[in-house]
Amino acid sequence: MKKLSLPALLMLLLVGVMGLSVLGQWRIDLTEGKLYTLSSGTRNILKNINDPITLKFYYSESLAREIPALRNYAKRVDELLKEYQRAADGKLKLDVIHPEVFSEEEDAAAAAGLQGLPNGRSESIYLGLAGSRGDRTETIALFNPQKENLLEYEISQLIYRLNRPAPLLVGVISGLPVFRSMDPKTNRPRPGWLIVDQMKQLFDIRRQIDPAVDKIDDDLNMLIVIHPHLLPEKTLFALDQFVLRGGKLLTFVDPFAEMDDSESMLGDGFADRSSSLDQLFTAWGIAYDPKKVVLDLGYAHSIPVEPNGRELPHAGILGLEGAAINREQNVIANLENINVASVGALSPIAGSGTQFIPLLTSSDKTELMDVEQYSAIGNHAELLAKMKPDNQRYHFAALVNGNVKTAFPDGKPATSQFSDSVLTGSSEPVQVIVVADTDVLGDRMWVDRQDYYGQVMATPFAANGDMLVNMVDALGGSMDLVSLRSRGTYQRPFTRVDALEKAASSRLREQEDALTQALSVAEQKIAALSAQGADPAAVELTPEQKAEIHKFQQEKLKIRKNLRDVQRQLNSDVEHLGFVLKVINMAAVPVLLTVVTLMVSWLRRRRARRA
Repeated sequence: MKKLSLPALLMLLLVGVMGLSVLGQWRIDLTEGKLYTLSSGTRNILKNINDPITLKFYYSESLAREIPALRNYAKRVDELLKEYQRAADGKLKLDVIHPEVFSEEEDAAAAAGLQGLPNGRSESIYLGLAGSRGDRTETIALFNPQKENLLEYEISQLIYRLNRPAPLLVGVISGLPVFRSMDPKTNRPRPGWLIVDQMKQLFDIRRQIDPAVDKIDDDLNMLIVIHPHLLPEKTLFALDQFVLRGGKLLTFVDPFAEMDDSESMLGDGFADRSSSLDQLFTAWGIAYDPKKVVLDLGYAHSIPVEPNGRELPHAGILGLEGAAINREQNVIANLENINVASVGALSPIAGSGTQFIPLLTSSDKTELMDVEQYSAIGNHAELLAKMKPDNQRYHFAALVNGNVKTAFPDGKPATSQFSDSVLTGSSEPVQVIVVADTDVLGDRMWVDRQDYYGQVMATPFAANGDMLVNMVDALGGSMDLVSLRSRGTYQRPFTRVDALEKAASSRLREQEDALTQALSVAEQKIAALSAQGADPAAVELTPEQKAEIHKFQQEKLKIRKNLRDVQRQLNSDVEHLGFVLKVINMAAVPVLLTVVTLMVSWLRRRRARRA
């Protein structure tokens, strides 16, 4: 094999240098999970920006120097925001602001609604984003490293909201008293549900629409239907046409709505608290039996059988968490726990042509029980005794999309006054979210509510409210937002750094514990002197005691200095590792080009020799 000539080597070197020089314009994402590659949904949102948007990224860099994890995550956010700016083709202006303590920039961050992280020294570390377009503003109060998989979704959602010309207009049809109303039994006003108040802060919520409506208003972006109990056929037809023309629908049905206090009774005395949209569900490819309740021991809440009695799992009242929540769907990916009660089961209809995406799913310790049998059981101890698990998993909520046909192939019902042209199918894929529980919306399932001097104080203990807002936002936004899947995790296990942190922490913790114990002994000696009758203010310490305390204080100062030295060394190591990784990533492209060039050159010479 011949050696490469000097001109060839110079050419290869030139290729490498050119590769390094153009990396600023030509970028290749070599990270696992394509962390710096914007999704197609995000690019569509950026492409559709009408007026320029200003983003102000607040990051307290000086205060975060001693927190490697937060500092690295801030770099990740910063680089992703710059990628947004590059992809927006001049429609995004990005300002990176590093607020110092007691500065005007810090005041501006607080005024924008950003949330400061305490650093243990009465100082706040800011890591958030404020966006503006004209007189409209949106914020991400805090970029939480624990929600890193939603980073792109959060930023894209903010930009989408800023670009949206008006707040989302949402209509509500409800068979439950979700709005403030008069209690027919007591003839006194009863408050609306807090979950509705939460939505009113983010969306334009139109008050309850007549359940006997012939047509859904054209100006509504989406409709929420809660507990559709025995809706008239003309209303079902109005819902059918609303969805076919592109309206977004979120519906909550229930086999046994515990919040339904109506007096609807069947002939056998059983109170029918079920609700469904059976005819529409079938057209949309959704199977649902309003006469069956899912019992689940895997997610059952433990509740006392009687006041002050022993606790037993209630298989009908569930706390969904972990694997029950579909983390691949941003609609609910960031939610920790959701409480439901007497929930029904949803499933796809084979061959329907729609996509059925589960959002909430049971464990496999379940039973599908008849609702009449369920309601007749006296307490959950008896319910537990009668359970016969079938080892099946059931879906409690689902997102359905796809092209559908009308649920009324024979035309509008005779009772309908619908005057528009009747649609027989959807021109674009429909979007519907179905939740097989209405109790999930009730205050008792997710929030503690107290009246404090006339002010309602609410403390959430579950994410039910966030779930509703996420669903409305996802449906009323666009498929671009819904399509944003959870991204790869940026954090990587630097074992050497981890080992250093653990070793340092262990060593210093032992030293500090010893110091604390020694100081405690000295304080006990002082207290003993006081107990002997001496005036505490006049307690005279012996030279030996003074020397001992001084020694302890010096040791404490020394240990704190050691801690700072270790932290600085740790930061240095992390920075060094980051530099090495950056060099490797920068060099990867030119090295790859060089290797390819060498291979091509070698193959050509080999073929030439054979010829």
